[in-house]
Amino acid sequence: MRFSFALCLALFLLISCTAAPTKHQVSTIIDHVTILDGHGGPAIEDARVTIQGSRIAKIEPSTTAHFPTAGTIDGKGKFLLPGFIDMHAHLLFPRCTTGNEPISFDRALSEKAHSRQLDFGITTVRSPATPTVEGLKLRDDLNSGRVRGPRAFASAELINDPSLSDVQLRQIVRDALPYRPDYFKVYSRLRPEQVATVIDEAHRHKIPVIGHLQSTTWAQGVNLGIDHLAHSVDWSSDNLPVSARAAYAEARKTRSGFRARIDWLEAFDPDGADQSQLIAALARKRVSVDVTLIAYDGKFSPPEEDRYRRDPFLATVPELQSDWQQCTDSTSDWTADDFRRWQAAWPKLLRWVKRMSDGG
Repeated sequence: MRFSFALCLALFLLISCTAAPTKHQVSTIIDHVTILDGHGGPAIEDARVTIQGSRIAKIEPSTTAHFPTAGTIDGKGKFLLPGFIDMHAHLLFPRCTTGNEPISFDRALSEKAHSRQLDFGITTVRSPATPTVEGLKLRDDLNSGRVRGPRAFASAELINDPSLSDVQLRQIVRDALPYRPDYFKVYSRLRPEQVATVIDEAHRHKIPVIGHLQSTTWAQGVNLGIDHLAHSVDWSSDNLPVSARAAYAEARKTRSGFRARIDWLEAFDPDGADQSQLIAALARKRVSVDVTLIAYDGKFSPPEEDRYRRDPFLATVPELQSDWQQCTDSTSDWTADDFRRWQAAWPKLLRWVKRMSDGG
């Protein structure tokens, strides 16, 4: 059923979806179910939901008289709720590689994972970076029902080469247009003027831009007109207090990229005036922030807390489980003290995310 009835609950605030039924539509009743509408209101207990075709026709108390049908589902003890949306679900999964092998994407593994997403109630995914041809083909196959999985929105291939000229950047955007990307994505190595070029060209074609920024700060990206930001912070030295920038630059000379993020987070001031101005600009310009806290938790949790590789649900996708056990870990060079420092700084990142949420 692809949870279309659940998504309809969220979109129409439990009001009937006003689709005129036809005599050919199959009627399904979910009886004695508890409804959570996703808007923070009280649960609707012991409810009856009548679905005709793929649309909700009626929501009423289960005590209301009705004619039983063969398509009745007993929902007692169960919950009906809006479909979940994964805002950072890359459509094509890369396989684990060793040495200098090129990245290879596994379509069969990706299809299996997307089917499992649907089983867990994820009915919509956004892929913030996707190989343009193969990835957008998979998006189309998901949305047409040729592949089982959530509804998908997807970006073209990310753009991250700082050597590209204005003309080259605009051509990359134009070359992707026949594949109908839902977004373009600018990545961490692009300078502000390059980000500006991609945003300008994408917006000419009415396509929004997602930013995983670092050489360009979030504040610069917002001023340039970016539509969405990925991850919780930009890890840019320009986003630190002036007094802390030299020490962070020195730390980057001797520490790997991920280890240096400990130094960055220790120096970051989430309550600073610049951050307050950034939050106000994000809210005023309606720039969404996809915080991906699970990515940081997964990468930087101490080995004894590794909940992800040991997750029992991974057994249903053994290729992914095998890759996670074999691939090089981004924190493999971390010491016990590195993990301790990260855990001590982690609440600061959570406080920053809360500040953004409280700020709209």
